[in-house]
Amino acid sequence: MTLLQKVIILANKLLSRRRDKEIYRKDFDTSAEEYDTAITRKMLGKFTEDILKELEYRRGMRCIDLGCGTGHATEIINSHVGSNGLVIGYDISESMLEIARERLKNSLSAKFFNKDMLLALREQEADSVDLITAFWALGYSEPNKVLREVSRVLVPGGQVAVLVNTQESLCELQKLVSKILIWHPFVLNYIPPINFPSNIRSFRLMVDKAGLKIKSLREESCEQSFDSGELLVSWMKTSGPCAGFRGALKENRRDFVFDKIREIVNHSGGIRLTFRFLYFVGTK
Repeated sequence: MTLLQKVIILANKLLSRRRDKEIYRKDFDTSAEEYDTAITRKMLGKFTEDILKELEYRRGMRCIDLGCGTGHATEIINSHVGSNGLVIGYDISESMLEIARERLKNSLSAKFFNKDMLLALREQEADSVDLITAFWALGYSEPNKVLREVSRVLVPGGQVAVLVNTQESLCELQKLVSKILIWHPFVLNYIPPINFPSNIRSFRLMVDKAGLKIKSLREESCEQSFDSGELLVSWMKTSGPCAGFRGALKENRRDFVFDKIREIVNHSGGIRLTFRFLYFVGTK
């Protein structure tokens, strides 16, 4: 392979990754205003609050919240570090960050930046951060690379906390949508990859390779029932877990797909979805 061929392959990979992130960014931008009111938000937010209770805090800590969204976790962390501490939230969606900034507008220790989590970590000095969190966002980046950077950036003894969906999360919805896409492949525009860990074993391997120590690592799950297709579709159009799916559809075919989903769920008398995810707390 010539040098030119290698450059072309690398350029195509970079362009593909930019396209992937752009799809997610647009979907999160459009759902920002309704993100915190989604029917599943309170349920999933409870796990965020629970994992934050497991961490150790002190005044003056320097913290990073990756994929901070509307600032739910950032706000809680900020309440522990005090005015002489620092909490930096990074997210690819500027619309989500606008809500986060308004949420913490009276805080002197919270800052927000529109940046990809992996790029943000690579800009940090080694051994410089006391706590790094990533809740419900790691699968939209490159988990193995992010964890390695987390290990580099954390101070010795620094903490990391992660909530990340596995590939089996929402498998009921995956099966339903897959049937529609097989029947009507013309509705697809592009499918961005989601790098959710396949299982706890694969995630443990990534953590070990990153050089992080495990304090807590377990599989969790929770369920949400939708009694009608209307409720499910309304949730899918605004929820975080369906980001990327909306952007994967051709714009003039989205209503067609959502009508099909609505029709199938109504015919079945509803649907129950299971969120399957990993709960990880570790140290350097």
